[in-house]
Amino acid sequence: MITHQFQRRASWAQYVMVAGTVGAVLGLGPPAMAERPDVVWTAGGHARSVDSVAYSPDGQTLASGSEDITIKLWGVSDGQLSRTLTGHTDRVTSVAFSPDGQTLASGSYDTTIKLWRVSDGALIRTLTGHRGYVQCVAFLPDGQTLASGAYDNTIKLWRVSDGQLLRTLTGHTSGVKSVARSPDGQTLGSGSYDTTIKLWRVSDGQLLRTLNGHTSYVLSVAFAPDGQTLASGGYDMTIKLWRVSDGQLLRTLTGHASVVWSVTFSPNSQMLASASEDWTIKLWRVSDGQFLRTLIGHEHFVWCVVFSPDGQTLTSASQDRTIRDWRVFDGQLLRTLTGHTDSVRSVALSPDDQKLASGSQDHTIKLWRVSDGQLLRTLTGHAEQAWCVDFAPDGQTLASGSSDMTIKLWRVSDGTLLRTLTGHTGSVECIVFSPDGQTLASASYDKTIKLWRVLDATLLRTLTGHASSVASVAFSPDGQTLASGSGDNTVRLWRVSDGQLLWTRTGHTNSVTSVAFASDGQTIASGSADGTIRFWRAAKGTPVQMLDVETGTGVPSVQWSPDGKLLAYGRHDATVVVAHVPFFIADLACDHKINNFDIDPFVLALTNPGGYAQKFPNCNRMLADINGDGVVDNFDIDPFVKVLTGK
Repeated sequence: MITHQFQRRASWAQYVMVAGTVGAVLGLGPPAMAERPDVVWTAGGHARSVDSVAYSPDGQTLASGSEDITIKLWGVSDGQLSRTLTGHTDRVTSVAFSPDGQTLASGSYDTTIKLWRVSDGALIRTLTGHRGYVQCVAFLPDGQTLASGAYDNTIKLWRVSDGQLLRTLTGHTSGVKSVARSPDGQTLGSGSYDTTIKLWRVSDGQLLRTLNGHTSYVLSVAFAPDGQTLASGGYDMTIKLWRVSDGQLLRTLTGHASVVWSVTFSPNSQMLASASEDWTIKLWRVSDGQFLRTLIGHEHFVWCVVFSPDGQTLTSASQDRTIRDWRVFDGQLLRTLTGHTDSVRSVALSPDDQKLASGSQDHTIKLWRVSDGQLLRTLTGHAEQAWCVDFAPDGQTLASGSSDMTIKLWRVSDGTLLRTLTGHTGSVECIVFSPDGQTLASASYDKTIKLWRVLDATLLRTLTGHASSVASVAFSPDGQTLASGSGDNTVRLWRVSDGQLLWTRTGHTNSVTSVAFASDGQTIASGSADGTIRFWRAAKGTPVQMLDVETGTGVPSVQWSPDGKLLAYGRHDATVVVAHVPFFIADLACDHKINNFDIDPFVLALTNPGGYAQKFPNCNRMLADINGDGVVDNFDIDPFVKVLTGK
């Protein structure tokens, strides 16, 4: 599901969380699952197979990694999607939370490990060094060290604080599929395609012992919380339990009809869960290997299974693109959330952050309660897909634009249709309320922009001049001007009071799909299908050409942070990017200005990194990487001078 447009009426953080992901929030499981008494909730937001899931230590958040190259964070209590993390360029095979719950690690087929800040989804750093697919990641109990296993036959240990590679463990003769750390953090277990499990001493990387018994690939290993038992699942369709102290095979559990992809212990070490390619999850008693129960409901391979920290819930991830929660005690169904029946094209948050509106190709608009994902009501009336939605600044009215060439105004409190605005002769691509809520602007495939008085739906004026469809409009913060972007490759600025065209600027080589004002109203950013973002001075339309940002793909949406130092943009490759606005990169003094006071800090950042960090503890030295090559060096001097002087 791809978001056509996102109208921002809430916090910057929420914009980054919601953009491009609401299809997952609003389609949390097929209605048929309501008949399953042992499913707590089902989340079907990933676009491809879900390969890995992990609970945060406090049990409040669930992370999932997918073949669709994204990581998603979900609220455990209700299945609400909180954010989607993008950055990997290939399948995400493994996710793991740090013991304090503040950091998430992910491993990928792109051979990298990424560390993310859980609170806001920010990418902290990328760890590179493996020469094959990264199959698994695991934090040691102190949270200071991360272990990763890869298809290059190695396990690597990394220092979390700075991403330093501490050591590489070698010994497996084929790819490492799974790693697990003992509860005391002193031992690391690894399962490999070479059919063996190896136990390693973390302190020095010493190989302690090799466990043999599986007749094919070892796909999953897990330590019991009491540290006495290790479980392994394999391609040979069996689960094996091993005594950690001496490597003795205790028992082999059979019953699955296909490959066992994942094993996990309950927090009290008394129960083991296994996930299989036979589409089932099985529960086993650890003390004697007794089979307890089979959980049936997934419609494809089950890749991964984990217990919640309290042991009351079991979560599974599947090739059927769903995540399912099962209550271990009695299997009662707590909640099933269903959403739109077709692609979600636009979302908007109400000004009080309490409601979310979504417009869909199924012709409907839905209103949701943000706190728990509860569907409040469905608004019907459009005859074709709803391309765009926006809340009025007071939150009492919702506007929607559609391919049926109309705009509809709805009362939010009860969903009543207040009025329908007609006049466009083509699909309505974008709508936005003025800051005072009195005027609504609409952009259309008919090449025009229309301004409407909200109070009585009167058409105030029609702005003509674009030679192709108008894809995006944005009011300046003071509401006096309106920017527009069009398929004619131009950006235009209009005076709202009389519809006067103030300026037209060319520079993009393809359709301009998004425009946005900085919070101070002085700069406009435009995103284009040509893969670039351009910046323009609002007063006269002067292009700041040296600030173009090459994105490598189309840019259907752009949005400034409130302080104007960051720009978020959505790309046609289904990613959301947050980046420094280039003309703030040289703000080495962190005073929100580019001037001579940045010269000394720049020199300090260039010559004495430690001294810069000490004198400017709240600033980022990488702001001095003016030429964007990832290194602060002499090659940044000339670009710094250009940014400083504006030449």
